[in-house]
Amino acid sequence: MDPRATTPERRLPAPRGLAPAGADVAAGSWSQSPMRLVGQNRLTLDLCDPAAAADWHAALTTLLDAHRIALEPAAALRSGGLRQVARWATGAGQAPPPPVFAPWQAFSPAALQNPLARAALPSAQWLVSYLFDPAPPRAGGAGCLDVMVASPHPAACLEDEAGHAPLPRKAVLNAMIAAARDEGRERLALIVPAHARSAMAQRLLAGDRALTRGDMALEIVAIEDAISRLIRSAETWDALIVMPECRSIIAAILAETSGVEGPWPLLWLDRGLVRIACERIGESPAVRPLDAAVLVQALALAARHGGMGFAARRLAESWARLRDSGVTTPSRPVFAPYGKVVSDAEFIALAANHDYPAGRPVPGWKALAPLEGNSRTRSPVALTLVNP
Repeated sequence: MDPRATTPERRLPAPRGLAPAGADVAAGSWSQSPMRLVGQNRLTLDLCDPAAAADWHAALTTLLDAHRIALEPAAALRSGGLRQVARWATGAGQAPPPPVFAPWQAFSPAALQNPLARAALPSAQWLVSYLFDPAPPRAGGAGCLDVMVASPHPAACLEDEAGHAPLPRKAVLNAMIAAARDEGRERLALIVPAHARSAMAQRLLAGDRALTRGDMALEIVAIEDAISRLIRSAETWDALIVMPECRSIIAAILAETSGVEGPWPLLWLDRGLVRIACERIGESPAVRPLDAAVLVQALALAARHGGMGFAARRLAESWARLRDSGVTTPSRPVFAPYGKVVSDAEFIALAANHDYPAGRPVPGWKALAPLEGNSRTRSPVALTLVNP
């Protein structure tokens, strides 16, 4: 008797034949092997008011299942038992609270300059939104749009010695510049009122000089000059640090010159990520309708800050490939002759389907550059022997 016929269960299936856990395989090596793929991605988020955004949560579940990301709600983390309470009481293993994930909540940049509206803003040191589109909708676009727009929170600004203008504290300014450097941004503009240029230069020179060295070109630009240059091209700079009173003007110009009419993903940061929302010009309802671009990009940013760089890039690529192929949603129009506009829910279903053609390479998103200490940027899963 051939000895190989008695040990079929010891042979591992070919790597290309991997099947998801629980797959029903009638015949072949999967019926003979206890090997299955177990996902290791776990993302902890604080999902506020899930009932108010049912369509967003349904789309979020679709994306999480497609990319094998296990969502651990913040409520489950808070009820971790007496052992977790003891760790908090002793100060051992303290960690910042998980970020609030609410991309359906829109903030207007005009709120930063309204003293009455500031009370409703999240508690943070600074905020950043991202304008990313590998296929700009405006005819004759210069290519991939990838712009970071950061601003200090008004509460994190102090008036200069002459009392001319409120400027960010040194630590906040350093944090925003460091974020642009970490993402590999090459052209950074600090946009301030014209009379505050000298004060900003002094604050910059008094900060961390190591941040201003290297290949990144840094300019301190008056708001009037920035407006004219951004009207000519939204790609003039790939990173902007805008003072709170100037943010709504810059955001309106970027929306107009880029042709991106929908909201952008918005992050609020303190010592870490505090909240993920969206930013949109003008008055916005408390809960916006589902926007596929914002949801995919917001989830990718959450995964990146959660230490899952590979999953973050996969999420962004799934959206970018569909966008590059001409499939788009009403908030991201396209003027290509082969373009096809679908509903946001249909776009999410297509993005979750990995069987669409790969096509040509799509531009990477600089916002997903690996964070320092991110140990899970290369492999999102592990092979584990499980007793069936």
